[in-house]
Amino acid sequence: MPSNPSASPQTLPFAAGTYTVGQVEHPTTTSYEAEQEIIADPANPSFVLSAISDFSTVVNLSGGYYYYNLTKYAWSSDGGTTWTEAFMPYQQGQPIHPQTGDGYNWDEMSDPIVAIDSRNHIAYLSDLYFDDFDNKNGYYLSSSPIVNGNVDFTVASTLPIAVSRDPNSQTFEDKPWIAVDNSRNQTTQGNVYAAWVHYLAQQYWPAGGQIQVVRSADHGVTFTTPVIVSPSLQVNNVQAPQIAVDPMGRVIVSWMYCLDYEPVANQFNDKCMQSQIWGAVSTDAGVTFSKPMQLTPTHNDLDGSGFQSYYRKWSAPAMAADPRTGQVAIVYPDQVGANSAIEYVQCPPAFSGSCSSPVAVNDVNDGQRVFPAVAIDNLGIVHISWYDSRNDSTNLYSSDLDVYATYVNSVNQPVHPNVRVTPYTINFDIADTIPFGFIGDYSGITAVSGVARPAWTDGKLSMTTLTVPNRK
Repeated sequence: MPSNPSASPQTLPFAAGTYTVGQVEHPTTTSYEAEQEIIADPANPSFVLSAISDFSTVVNLSGGYYYYNLTKYAWSSDGGTTWTEAFMPYQQGQPIHPQTGDGYNWDEMSDPIVAIDSRNHIAYLSDLYFDDFDNKNGYYLSSSPIVNGNVDFTVASTLPIAVSRDPNSQTFEDKPWIAVDNSRNQTTQGNVYAAWVHYLAQQYWPAGGQIQVVRSADHGVTFTTPVIVSPSLQVNNVQAPQIAVDPMGRVIVSWMYCLDYEPVANQFNDKCMQSQIWGAVSTDAGVTFSKPMQLTPTHNDLDGSGFQSYYRKWSAPAMAADPRTGQVAIVYPDQVGANSAIEYVQCPPAFSGSCSSPVAVNDVNDGQRVFPAVAIDNLGIVHISWYDSRNDSTNLYSSDLDVYATYVNSVNQPVHPNVRVTPYTINFDIADTIPFGFIGDYSGITAVSGVARPAWTDGKLSMTTLTVPNRK
């Protein structure tokens, strides 16, 4: 296993105080579901929106059963007391077809991400759309006004960001993320930004192409020409972009740069052995970006350097910007030895200087950790969650996972002790729980005024509240 000079598990001073954990909520009623995201309205935290990939729709095609990958979203207008769920629009029948506002019918959806424009009361959901038996694919954004605490993502409001309708297309869109400008900059407020990986040619699909970013100034109706943010020397070696807007309206982008991919026989995805997190900033609403800079030391990727598992363990890093100061928090998994860690890095506003050395936020070494998420609330509190196998660390495939979380009172202060979020351990043995070997590539957390809400899958969309003590 490659060495990692940056690893520092259990060297962080842990501050006193832990979250109070609320009751588990199940916003959806179908299973199997995985790969979830969540957002609370910064101006009205009682309104919460979440989305997840749903595999519950099964049809019998050519004598075999087929599990469709569709997107389900759920929302609450009363802080999670009650929930309403709905699928993104699709045409009924066998086979069924997800539909988009440009008149196209697709086979599948994937990678749902949500965001909220708190000033204009608009919710957004982005999705990938693709066909199963040819190479047509696209990246779309759907918008919905929030009216009387409800949303409705329609076919007409689901419009293309980037799309290829060529059945022999050599390009592919993947790993998207979106952000809305809720800043105090009146010239940029309400802008919607999207970042994703644009694969340049089919031969590079298992690795990564380039990081692209667009802006919409009309609430998701039209988009600018994509701007390439990642440097040319990283082409076909980048993945997992994150995008955020700081309080000045600056657009903050980070991504994973893989130093060495290794092919795997009979596997679509190559394995990344070691990675770095890089970033860039736009001060002109996404028209141009700064010279990319390395934000973290080299670390060992879970996919290539990590533990055995029945599920796909490649985990996207996560990033958030402080809505008060613009400071940036980044979290990512690191295989520091036999056990993995969730590393935490603090960066100055707009990446204006060097980021801190990474520190491990997990307060126990035993076990493996995957799918970290981070959010910074309006009080400047940093909230971090992840899946963790510490309660059954002897399981050879790390199949028994809990969700754990911690918080930091501000970006550059000590981390608090970890709290167990899930009241039950989730078994992700492929034979029992996950017929596709898929939990997701990312997870989600949102937070307002010292109350965080992490989302996870236990076969269905699940979440709870985490309340910081003595919040002000």
